[in-house]
Amino acid sequence: MESYISHIDLSVLIFATVAGLAAGLVKGVVGFGMPMILLSSLAMFLPIYSALAALILPTLLTNLQQAREQGLSQSMPLMAKHKIFIGVMVILIFSSAALTPNLPQQFLLGILGIFILSFSIFQMSGHRFSLSSGDYRAQFLFGSIAGVAGGLCGAFGPPTVAYLTAINTAKNEQMKIQALIYGTGAMLMFLGHMTSGIFNFSTAPLSAFLILPCVCGFWIGARIRNTFDQNMFRKVTLGVLILVGANLIRRAWFM
Repeated sequence: MESYISHIDLSVLIFATVAGLAAGLVKGVVGFGMPMILLSSLAMFLPIYSALAALILPTLLTNLQQAREQGLSQSMPLMAKHKIFIGVMVILIFSSAALTPNLPQQFLLGILGIFILSFSIFQMSGHRFSLSSGDYRAQFLFGSIAGVAGGLCGAFGPPTVAYLTAINTAKNEQMKIQALIYGTGAMLMFLGHMTSGIFNFSTAPLSAFLILPCVCGFWIGARIRNTFDQNMFRKVTLGVLILVGANLIRRAWFM
């Protein structure tokens, strides 16, 4: 089977490399957002299914690295506390990934755009809400959103952050359970899209190509995390995502 990457223009590969560096940098600094940035950037020049396949290996490796840094074995007892969230997410990542190849490209672009735009505007508004850590309904709701978003476009990070923030999780605990959930979600997304056929011998080379820029960006971001004005960096990132989300919605309606 011929590799998809052999048909991509050099200018698009250069853009993909820059997008990978930027996405990795954002993840290194704020801890999430790489799949959203990478997918929304690549979808401007590539078919949505190819863009989705491209983010799988970089997302898997950076999330496993993030989990390793936080001490995966130490995070395991936390799974019981968030078992409903994790269980629902696991089921829905697989099921939504299986559905993805049967969905029209315009539908996926629209869903991705609406998700990115609504998430970014909500975060920019500064609005916060609180939930009880023992509220299984909240775990089910946010786990469902994370699972569907993860299966369709790899964006299980934002719903996870929203959930952990809403239940007022302590910083150290949040970093550990977040890393565990991200590592689990990335592995499930990898397996789910191998099953769906989106990640295959044809699309895998582009994903492998993006490992280096994404990992380099992640490494740089992690090193400069404490030297950045994270609040301003976060606002700039969200501002870019608002524009990207609006453009994806435009493409879904008018392409």
